[in-house]
Amino acid sequence: RPFSHRCDAEITSLTTMKPDLGRDILVAVKNNTKTPWKSTLTFYVAKFAILRLLALVYLVAFLGAFYQNRGLMGKHGLQPASYHMERLRNTTPKDSQLELLRGFLSHPTIFWWIDITDSRQDTLVGVGALLSSFVLLGIDSWLLQLMLWLLYFSIVTIAGGTSFYSYGWESQILETGFLAIFLCDLPQ
Repeated sequence: RPFSHRCDAEITSLTTMKPDLGRDILVAVKNNTKTPWKSTLTFYVAKFAILRLLALVYLVAFLGAFYQNRGLMGKHGLQPASYHMERLRNTTPKDSQLELLRGFLSHPTIFWWIDITDSRQDTLVGVGALLSSFVLLGIDSWLLQLMLWLLYFSIVTIAGGTSFYSYGWESQILETGFLAIFLCDLPQ
């Protein structure tokens, strides 16, 4: 009896928020089927947890890049990323924006359009950390997720000529980050 009283109270509170939902829940309970509000609630809780935890992983990855990239891939670093980017640019003609787009599709990085410098790498990492913080605070959109994915992919791509970003977790972050774009509401 206490369980049914609790269910009645939940249904009553949901009914006041959305009258049609309460009717649907009553019909579902009567027919002994899965309640629609329970699966919706589960989705939003899972979405909340996944996006916040992924934002935390992005934040740690961007902060790690901020503290390490100058020494590893900077102009005077162990293996400068500018050499790798220059090799990529030499294999792709720069005659038109279409050629740059083809280069971007084969090696995604924003550094196809801007020259790679230490300060621009730091700016990229700083923007990534800031956007990660926004998602941690609850601002989530498909555009933020896409930007986080692209910024981190830019770091991994310019490090392609080095051994610093060739571990499995970079690709795991990128795969999970790409899928997280579709967890957010896409524009209609």
